Formats: sequence, structure tokens, C-alpha cells
Amino acid sequence: MRVLTTNLLIFAAGLIVIADRSMRCYQCNSANDANCDSSDAKDLNQYIKLCPLLKEGTYAGNKPIACRKIVQNVEELPAQIIRECAYTGDKQLDGMRKQGNKAVKLLYYHCENVNGDIPCNGTQQITTRHLSLILLLVIIIAIVHPKYQ
Repeated sequence: MRVLTTNLLIFAAGLIVIADRSMRCYQCNSANDANCDSSDAKDLNQYIKLCPLLKEGTYAGNKPIACRKIVQNVEELPAQIIRECAYTGDKQLDGMRKQGNKAVKLLYYHCENVNGDIPCNGTQQITTRHLSLILLLVIIIAIVHPKYQ
């Protein structure tokens, strides 16, 4: 029985490592990409992409820290939605406003992506990492419980 619980513990640890793979975010621009301005996960699924390490610039080599959504308003033009990976800034932003030239108004939203497969600015579900941690807890309890020793 001890071998079984040890194997289950190794399996759970493997699940946690798998769940910690590269971050994915929606990456699109409503000026060029149909349905980028949608809030429906089915419409946005086509824009799920891996967030690569930055290759150049001040933050070269940085991993993404969050997913970003920018709502850009320029004078009389329709609002433009930009979804991308965020490499700097606060992990949690909820509509931080920035004002630019010529009536450019930007609202920034960041969310920490806790599941690499499901971008955090989509519909939230229980994540693989949460399930793995629950499984790990159950296995640890099983190992230390006298009934299984």
C-alpha cells in the first residue's frame, strides 16, 4: 500500500509541473481581428496563444506576468480592444486609465493567469493546478493516516 501512495504522490507532483507550463493569453486586436472585442470564450478561443519570452528590449528574457486587455478610445472612432501578454506592471489592474495626445484614452486591465491553458480574461473554471493541489493534499493525508500504514 505504501508503494501505491508513493506512486500517487509522484503522479500528483507531475501534474503540478505540467500545470505550470507556459502562460497562454488571448492575443488579438479588434482593429484587425474579428470577435476580438467579444467577451464570449467561444469567440476568443481562436486567439489563445503562448506568451513567449521577450527577445529584445529593456525586458529581454522576461517571462509574462499576466494577461492584458487594453480598451483604447480615440475621439469619435469606435473603441479598439487589444489583448496581449503583459511582461511588466501590476499583476492585477482593473481599468487603470491613461490619457494620451489627441483625446486618446486607454483603460488597462491585467489579470494573473493561474492556468496556462485558459487565459484569465475568459470564463473562469477550476484550474488544473487547483485539482493537482487537492489531489496532492489527499495523497499526503492518505500517507500519514494510520489506516494506510
